[in-house]
Amino acid sequence: MIGKKRILVVEDDLAILRGIKDSLEFDSYETLTAEDGEEGYAQSRSGKPDLVILDVMLPRMDGFTLCRRLRKDGFTAPILILTARSEEVDRIRGLDLGADDRFIEEGVRGLADAGLASGRGRRPR
Repeated sequence: MIGKKRILVVEDDLAILRGIKDSLEFDSYETLTAEDGEEGYAQSRSGKPDLVILDVMLPRMDGFTLCRRLRKDGFTAPILILTARSEEVDRIRGLDLGADDRFIEEGVRGLADAGLASGRGRRPR
């Protein structure tokens, strides 16, 4: 039997975090969570997720810095940036730092399937 895909969600808004976690678990994903960037970095190293969904505005380390740091360390799993802001500059910045895509927080349903598909074949930078 093939194991469940493991997804790390890094989000400091507990209501959003719980909603994403519940939705992912309903869709049969194993879910790791972190409430700040430092915890997210630690979880990404120890939990070996297949996908990371991270908020931009996080305490202790923002999402852009976390994304850049993960890619610098050779982390190859897909990274999706989750933001309440809809500015195109956020999307461009996230992609430049190694994210695979950016989603606005209101449209979280289907993130896991889209993210896992977008990162197939990623090579270390």
